[in-house]
Amino acid sequence: MDRLVETWVTNHFEIPYKCTIKTGVTSGADGEYDLLGLKTTIKTKTDDILHYIKKELGDKASPFTIANTLLEYLPAVTYIEITMNGEDGVTIYKET
Repeated sequence: MDRLVETWVTNHFEIPYKCTIKTGVTSGADGEYDLLGLKTTIKTKTDDILHYIKKELGDKASPFTIANTLLEYLPAVTYIEITMNGEDGVTIYKET
């Protein structure tokens, strides 16, 4: 019997935005992941996207804008939870 397994990774960033981002990925079958590889890949891509957002929007970027952009550019991700400055936060789930 196949199961859907949700795996998530949490990354902390200081630059360009001080934020914590929890990224969820759902797999078919039994959810076998190389967790270290998954975390490294997601952190690298997220860092690239954060720098792009900073370049385009500067300090005007809201947690919603950042989370929505990350979901758009990380196709395997099923949800993004972001907290900025330890205060404001948002969770966005990808429509299935």
